[in-house]
Amino acid sequence: MDKVIVESVPNFSVARDTNVVEGIAKTMQSIYGLKLLHVDVGIDANRTVFTLAGHPHKVCEALFQATKFAIAHIDMQLHQGNHPRIGALDVCPLIPISGITISELLVYAEQLGARLGKELNIPVYFYESSAKSSQRKNLADIRRGEYEGLEEKMKQKEWLPDNGISFNSRTGATVLGVRNFLLAYNVNLETKETMVAKAIAATIRASGYTEFQNGQAVHHPGSLKGVKAIGWYVEEFQCCQVSTNITNIEENSIASVFNACKAEAKKFGVSVNSSELIGLIPKKAVDDAANHLGIITTNEKDKWDMVSQALGLNIKESFDFQQRIIENLL
Repeated sequence: MDKVIVESVPNFSVARDTNVVEGIAKTMQSIYGLKLLHVDVGIDANRTVFTLAGHPHKVCEALFQATKFAIAHIDMQLHQGNHPRIGALDVCPLIPISGITISELLVYAEQLGARLGKELNIPVYFYESSAKSSQRKNLADIRRGEYEGLEEKMKQKEWLPDNGISFNSRTGATVLGVRNFLLAYNVNLETKETMVAKAIAATIRASGYTEFQNGQAVHHPGSLKGVKAIGWYVEEFQCCQVSTNITNIEENSIASVFNACKAEAKKFGVSVNSSELIGLIPKKAVDDAANHLGIITTNEKDKWDMVSQALGLNIKESFDFQQRIIENLL
């Protein structure tokens, strides 16, 4: 039987207070048998993405203890950032890697959600494979209205939290659930015009966009299946981004998303030279990107370097696939 390994990529609503970020990381690392694989700090989003892996018991214990530490230092009433969010532990996916199925992992998500409510008084919404209803499956639907609209939203019967905990002004709410692996990947646009980024995001994302023509709503589906996208401005990079989640890595690669954004940006007279990978990536996904780009080489290190160069992953910040490929770190 394969060794049981689960990955989690919790997103905490903090980045500008390095002591809190380091405290969360140290709390996770204190759990014996757990691996903290990567920490991605987003200053503009005021949000940090941690990547950890291990046995589901270890992962869930690390998530609980890290959240306990975080809510003692994060007050959502004071939080500001350019990324959609509803809580201190904003979203917390559990992802099966080996030796465990999605259905088997659901039990762990349920137990963690109950514990977050009972012991830490955090409202929890289950999403993706853990969702209790179809309207709670999509993260964007749960987060709509963000923290500022959460208290009123929770008064609606259809938006009562799944673990029965009332609104907590300090912690906000957590979105928790089991899902398949996804890639968080952002494409940088050489413009400060946010509307350009939003227009490109609307055009490429699977859900597309709706416009009114002669008083009638007309829906336009997006060009990339299995891709979610929003557009925003990133002060750190002094440019706008199309921020994407590639939810089906079999249908689209980071290279196909990069090229789609580049093609759309050209229509606005905007150049695209660089991009950003948040967290980690499976080796197969890098191979898929290389295939999309027409890169052929038997030397893996050369392949990784060529993909990185083609997508401009090392232009805005230092980047090395050697430290980002999951299989290299596990």
